[in-house]
Amino acid sequence: MPLKLGLMIGIALASIGVGGFVWLTAEQPSHQLRSHGREASLSLAKRGVWLNRSAHIPAICYRVDPAAKPLCTSCHEQREPTAPSAPMRWSNALAAAPAADLPLPEGDSSLTKLVETLLLRGWEGFLPDIRDYELGEAAFDHHGLARDGSGWLAYSAHPHPSTSAYDAATTQNFVRLPYQFRLSALGEPSRETYFANLALLRMAISGEDFVGTPPMDEEAFGLDLDRDRQLLVALSIGRRSQYLGGAASFPVHVGRYPIGTEFMQILSYAPESGEMPPRVREIRYAVKESPAPPRSEHVDEGPARLPLPTAERGFDNGAGWRLQGFIEDAQGALRPQTAEELASCAGCHGGLAPSAGADGPADGPIDTIWSFQRMLDGQYGLGLVTLQPEKGSELAASMADWLDGRESAGLPSEQAHAANRGYARIVREQSYLYGRLPAQSGERYEPTAAAPPTDNASDQTEQGPLTPSE
Repeated sequence: MPLKLGLMIGIALASIGVGGFVWLTAEQPSHQLRSHGREASLSLAKRGVWLNRSAHIPAICYRVDPAAKPLCTSCHEQREPTAPSAPMRWSNALAAAPAADLPLPEGDSSLTKLVETLLLRGWEGFLPDIRDYELGEAAFDHHGLARDGSGWLAYSAHPHPSTSAYDAATTQNFVRLPYQFRLSALGEPSRETYFANLALLRMAISGEDFVGTPPMDEEAFGLDLDRDRQLLVALSIGRRSQYLGGAASFPVHVGRYPIGTEFMQILSYAPESGEMPPRVREIRYAVKESPAPPRSEHVDEGPARLPLPTAERGFDNGAGWRLQGFIEDAQGALRPQTAEELASCAGCHGGLAPSAGADGPADGPIDTIWSFQRMLDGQYGLGLVTLQPEKGSELAASMADWLDGRESAGLPSEQAHAANRGYARIVREQSYLYGRLPAQSGERYEPTAAAPPTDNASDQTEQGPLTPSE
């Protein structure tokens, strides 16, 4: 690992109040690794210890059970993937189920409480600014737009086979376009213009030629949006080369999001009954800040592949996006993720680009984002995920049909209960650095990789512990 990179990471950690810095590498004697044991994430961060030099390689890359093999092509379409050369450090995926039936954390994990806490400490990073999210559907209109005027739009997406049941959580997706995309041609806030621009973006990402929309008055736009040669009320919109309204000067780029586009993903505990659980366990955030094109795919590029995150800033993924996150503390209240906790996001959001979306949806991410091209069609695509019978049964059927039997659209209650309790143990231990996913039935992992290190990973093992003073 180059000395310059180590110095930069040490400086980044020092900037958030962390003292010395040291890598724990696989080449260290085993007793040195064991001495750090299962130390909690915050404790390691305060001591300046970075536990896992390969935090960008997710646990799923080490799975050796047959069900995992088809998932490799989601990220590795350019060539046949090989096993990671770095040892697997995600020991939570190998842990046995909790001996006791652990209760879920009881701390206040609401967005409202998190924002209050962050403001009190002078936080300058992203604030999850959906007011009254805890009220559920009452905080959003019938098309999923937040009633607080923040511009956040809730949408439901087909789960990706590699993460749906694997995450063992309820996932709610949100998107927000830049302010000018929400304005009419007269510069006034316009709900119809916003939904029209969201539809144009969806086509640019998914490769579709037409998508359905909420009702739009074509006379107000002065455009035949649905191409039926009449200016009436359109319920769909076709592809266009430019966005509309206040964003009319912005071209529509295939496979690319406009700069300023934001995504937020809120994970809740898996439902154990017919109602959606209100308890939030994690918040993930991404904002596109530059037009940098995604890099080519990687398999195992070692420490040079890791970002240099800080808690408030998050990290730049090298593909134009900045990512940030919040997770539960030991009592269950949400807190900012540490630098190393954020680094694990690079595995799935580090600039992989299996396709640009020009010829239809890719199986992997498009311009860093995985979910938007998988938005459900029609009335099921816009709004909060729900398990209510009138919507949930058809939503589940749609997801099951799309997954084509590869995984179930939801977890049976007994599996959800076990997954929740396994995750509760991780929260109580604050052992996120050892993996955020508890062990699940049928999954098998290769603890150490059999493949030799690739050229890209050669610097991963060339040095031992590194401190800024070296």
